[in-house]
Amino acid sequence: MTSDVDGGNGRMLSEDEQRVRSYLVTQGEQRDWVDLWPRFIQERGNLLRAMEKVSDEQADFKPDAESWSIREIVEHVLNVSRGGMRRIEDLSAGRELSTNEAGRMPTKFSMLRRHLTEHSIRYSALLERLPPSPDYDVTAPHGSFGELNFRSWFVFERVHDTDHLGQIEAVKAAPGYPAE
Repeated sequence: MTSDVDGGNGRMLSEDEQRVRSYLVTQGEQRDWVDLWPRFIQERGNLLRAMEKVSDEQADFKPDAESWSIREIVEHVLNVSRGGMRRIEDLSAGRELSTNEAGRMPTKFSMLRRHLTEHSIRYSALLERLPPSPDYDVTAPHGSFGELNFRSWFVFERVHDTDHLGQIEAVKAAPGYPAE
């Protein structure tokens, strides 16, 4: 099912947003958990590997005033992933969405990476926590892609990781990035 309108604010989706939405919904409908899970885990593993050996100095480097640092990217990924996991659990059970509490972020980058790794381990066991007969009809709006059910939100998490992995790689490739 595709929609030309964002799920809540009545704004028309751009062509790119409609394309991504179609992908999220189609993948969520056509692929079962056994197909989706390895794709998520692989991309999350790629993201975690991209952070290996990143020092605090490297994590705080910004190529320019408009760019995010690796630390900001990872904090964002962790917050979105925490909220996404709760959203998937709530939607699959037909529950009202839990509040999205941002967790406190550690100051050392190595600890931030550890927090994301520990969260990712918990996320990887998400399928065991879903109800045996999940509710595919309950949706929640995404700010750019409209209403998504729990499985489309799971697909979104992988797409989100892919986008931010690209950002991390761009920061590392930027002129002035501190040497190890």
